Amino acid sequence: MPNLIAASAYFLLIHFGVSGTKLRDTLVARLGEGPYRGAFALASLLGLVWMGYAYRHAPTSCTTKRHKADMPVSPSDVRFRG
Repeated sequence: MPNLIAASAYFLLIHFGVSGTKLRDTLVARLGEGPYRGAFALASLLGLVWMGYAYRHAPTSCTTKRHKADMPVSPSDVRFRG
């Protein structure tokens, strides 16, 4: 769970701490608009992949032996699966 929290904090930090701040302006002045956007997109993608990995490996509180894909996802699934 700490890994998932760290990944989420990283993702929020790069979006709220960099985007729309003076730090962004400084980075754009040094790198240029295109390279900055590429680096930011790469950092965002890294954060999303990290969150996905951390979520997949986070402990679960589900006590059943069924796989997550077997769990009903909507009321219609409950009705038709029986």
